Amino acid sequence: MSAPCSPDTYLDAIYQLRGWRYAQAVVSGETMACGKARMACERFIREVHQSQSPLYQWRFDVELATRPGRFMEGFFVPTKGDYDRMQLLPWQCFCEENIYGWVDRETGLRRFREALICVGRGNGKSTLIGGNATFGVSKDNERGAEVGLFANSKGQASEMLDEIGAQIADSPVLAKRFKVLKSGILYEETHSRIRTFATNPKRLAGLNLHLAIFDEIYEYRSYKLLTQVRMSHIKRRQPLTFYISTKGTVLDGPLMRLYKLAQQVLAGHANPMVADRFFCFICEQESVEEFEQPDTWIKANPSLGVLIDKRDLFEAWQRAKESPEERAEFITKQFNVFSNASEMPFVTDDVLNRNRDSIALEILRGRTCYAGYDLSLREDFTSVCLLFPLDDGRFFCLSHSFVPRRKLELEQEEIDWRTWEQNGLLTVVERDYVDKSDVEAWLTKVRSEMDLRVVKVGGDPAQASQLVKDLEAKGFQCESVRQGALTLNEPMHDIHEKLLVGGLVTNDNPVMYWYLTNVKLREDMRDKEKRNWMPTRQGDFRKIDGFAAMLNAWTVMMRDYSPTIPQKAQVTVYDLLRRASNE
Repeated sequence: MSAPCSPDTYLDAIYQLRGWRYAQAVVSGETMACGKARMACERFIREVHQSQSPLYQWRFDVELATRPGRFMEGFFVPTKGDYDRMQLLPWQCFCEENIYGWVDRETGLRRFREALICVGRGNGKSTLIGGNATFGVSKDNERGAEVGLFANSKGQASEMLDEIGAQIADSPVLAKRFKVLKSGILYEETHSRIRTFATNPKRLAGLNLHLAIFDEIYEYRSYKLLTQVRMSHIKRRQPLTFYISTKGTVLDGPLMRLYKLAQQVLAGHANPMVADRFFCFICEQESVEEFEQPDTWIKANPSLGVLIDKRDLFEAWQRAKESPEERAEFITKQFNVFSNASEMPFVTDDVLNRNRDSIALEILRGRTCYAGYDLSLREDFTSVCLLFPLDDGRFFCLSHSFVPRRKLELEQEEIDWRTWEQNGLLTVVERDYVDKSDVEAWLTKVRSEMDLRVVKVGGDPAQASQLVKDLEAKGFQCESVRQGALTLNEPMHDIHEKLLVGGLVTNDNPVMYWYLTNVKLREDMRDKEKRNWMPTRQGDFRKIDGFAAMLNAWTVMMRDYSPTIPQKAQVTVYDLLRRASNE
């Protein structure tokens, strides 16, 4: 750590950094950037000035901040493209200098423990992966450093290691000091090594990582691996985990959780103890309109004009628009927009974010509502839903699910079911199956406790005859909801319209969001003119039972209730994809 200096000298040294100049250019508008990148720059500038106070916990160390960049530019040779020397781009300097420059004022140890860097494809992520991995084992003042590279498959992991090996081999200095083996890369001077891992948490037992780098975390569905990696950091003085990725199609996985945490951190709403240890830099297109505005594409591609040719990107976009599948891929990877559009989703993440409002349950007491259930298989998920029309034209969905513990312990769905159970959103039954009486008991209990008038209960009559009898014996009026396009098409469209305008309230229920992101549209092509909608699952373990229960409640509600749309629907990525498909 560099010696203390006067306030003027301290600031003058920071003002010379390329990362600081990038931040200033973004905040002033000289360099175009998206809102989240601008907020990250504002955070840096604000905290530098806060750090002048001796009471501020963190201090910026210019020497430590610039070491990784000087290491990469001094010893690395680009392995791709027509370049004879490595030179980090301003946005890369901004990230590196922030991650390594902030230290604890008392201990001098590194501040940040996690770093999320999310940019479009082709913007130089491999440089950051290789540079930080090599720096981590050789120059980060950690003897016996273990650097773990995490990928989604053995093939991807091997590609990461091969790329770093090529970077080392092309450097006359590094080639003499590192041993590149099939099993990993060794740096004997500090007894350190770089190893690769695929998505198998069991291999992490006993691991003691100094640095972990996740490549393209957008494909991950499970949180287990991230938890295991964090636990492996415990014995290290200043561990660090990088998440370097584009966005993807998994809307309920770890990347989405990190992205939402980043939103909270940048907005100043996160727990300070978490926010202070989390660095984030996100580049993304901010609206559908920007897809046709090439001058804004630098928002998702901060290396545009250097690593990415603007004309090539424009031509690639023109080609991609010819196919809905290619269009969806381009939007996700190059414009860096979350979407499961390649799976013809029912909703996108942007739409879900419009429906995250909450209300006090007490205001539902004594109200009229409609109910729906989905029994599914007895040894699988079963769901029940109460749907409340609200005075402002929106609808409140009170959803609950049941599932056998034996089913959950197989971990096939890779969901955080224990938290859901603790929060009362999910009942885990100890039997090997969910009894139909569980649905009747839940409906009866909630109706009584909240003094509700349940107008109708809708569900598929198949295998539900006993449940219908039990419900009718308790005074519920049951109606059949046949599971076909003729019955479900209109309710599907109506729900979609309400979601587009933020018309569904769930009190931020993560279980319902999981169900919604799992819904894929299937069209009944027997009538090509109408193109009737039917719901289906994204995959075998992407359950939609909670959505099916809500859909059944919505269906019976529409038979005697005609809700109005609160406001004009907004165009979404999904709508554009469907429009292109129809054309």
